[in-house]
Amino acid sequence: MTSAQITLSESDHRNLWIEAGIDYGLCLCGCGEETTITKMTSRAKGLVKGRHSRFLTGHHRRKKSYWVEHDCGYTTPCWVWTAPLTRAGYGRFWRDERMVLAHRWVYEQRVGPIEPTLALDHLCLVKPCVNPAHLEPVTREENTRRHFAAMREERLIHSDRRERGSIDDYIREARGLAPEREREHV
Repeated sequence: MTSAQITLSESDHRNLWIEAGIDYGLCLCGCGEETTITKMTSRAKGLVKGRHSRFLTGHHRRKKSYWVEHDCGYTTPCWVWTAPLTRAGYGRFWRDERMVLAHRWVYEQRVGPIEPTLALDHLCLVKPCVNPAHLEPVTREENTRRHFAAMREERLIHSDRRERGSIDDYIREARGLAPEREREHV
């Protein structure tokens, strides 16, 4: 098999950058540095002789951002989780073969441990938000009381959030932001 048979076409190779929203030849991790021209073809490493490599050495291991800052109407921007969500709408991911709620994990990483008997109340009322400034540890009873109070209030008055769109619209918009607007957080 020749190298021409196992490599990407020129347009397919350039499409890797187009899909990532990054200028051709710059590192796909988003650092903005120019990559080198490869001297060999390696199917396993995704290298094509005579073309830019996808990443600078070591940059393919960089962590990608799992949330973006987005104004959802609270006093400070929400950090909207763009990775998978639970059916209830909270961010989630798998760690050590168990599902972890993203807002709890981020809170524990940035602020500290949460007592097992406490729940985190989303003060911004945006379930996929993982901004620790928008989360308050409260008892489960208090969290439930606040949830139903917010639902009653939203039914009584036509809130700004409803006028601007649903949370699903926020998530779709946040997931569609160009990589240069995303922030490296996790």
